[in-house]
Amino acid sequence: MDGPMEIVATARERLVLARDHGCAGTREVVRSEGLTRIGRGMYLRVESTWEPWERARVVNAARTIAALDGREGERACLVSAVVLRDLPLWQVPATVDVLVPRPGWRLPVQLPAVLGGEDTPEVMHRHGYTVPESDHDVVDGVPTVGLHRLALDVALQWHPRDALVTVDGIMARLAAPDRGDREGTDRRAAGVRADMSARLAAMPRRPGLGKAKAVIAAASPWSESPGESVTRWAALAIGMAEPVCQYRFTRSNGRFFYLDQFWDEYGSGAEFDGLVKYKGDQGSHVVVAEKKRDDEIRRTGINLLHLDTPTANRPALLAAALRGLMPRSAAAKMRPRAGLWTPDLGPWRSE
Repeated sequence: MDGPMEIVATARERLVLARDHGCAGTREVVRSEGLTRIGRGMYLRVESTWEPWERARVVNAARTIAALDGREGERACLVSAVVLRDLPLWQVPATVDVLVPRPGWRLPVQLPAVLGGEDTPEVMHRHGYTVPESDHDVVDGVPTVGLHRLALDVALQWHPRDALVTVDGIMARLAAPDRGDREGTDRRAAGVRADMSARLAAMPRRPGLGKAKAVIAAASPWSESPGESVTRWAALAIGMAEPVCQYRFTRSNGRFFYLDQFWDEYGSGAEFDGLVKYKGDQGSHVVVAEKKRDDEIRRTGINLLHLDTPTANRPALLAAALRGLMPRSAAAKMRPRAGLWTPDLGPWRSE
């Protein structure tokens, strides 16, 4: 699946609603096709070859489509809007979020557990707040909110780690990063950031506003994976300097590659290693090539840190690893960044 249109189209094609078949017809099609129940009166033709992330996103999109079917004025928001647009997420998209045009608090609706995460309850939330018509949008026929509004909602309501992952993705979508034109990319990103910041500044005081301002200020179009965004969140939150993302490192033979993040102040860099690149027949070749590259980097005096998903899922461990990139004198001057720092990062100053 390469984009939001395919995810939505796949979900719509494989979604079966009981109201379209009647009780007897639904029982027959469920029995004959082995459908998976994903909600009340909602069934899905699940493909066994899907990766877990594909399954989770198609299930979420199907649930969102079914929840909005025939509901005038309602639209996808938060997690559901992120999935519809195929934007990055750090957590499994187990929550279906629907925006209704009527204020008020509503009980969440429990959904069947089909994603396999025992610690991740699958629920549907109907949020009773309004957005102006200028923030309305449609993705492949599904009503949702615009990208700018989605960024603000995510920044206001989510943990800053999760928020930065998704807002980075929105920033990249809007600023269209081009490694051949870094100055132009940064200029476009600054314009997007200024617009979002102005909208936040115009909002009345509310919970999460300071956090949202910090997330928008930290957002970058240069993050190329959720893991890179999480690494940058932790680094900034504990008080490290802003890293250069996608730092161009020129090799001795004149060729070059890009480091995920580099701190010139510390002479240090960080690479986030996803499991995908180590899979398949070429995995051993990737490991060897990476070792040669790392050796060349370290010969220039750069301290290089490799991080992975298990480490990133333990904020205190991630923060401790990042502190190790800093000279003791710099670490002693660290101050946590308001709006980004959270207690799960543990002690913010190294001893």
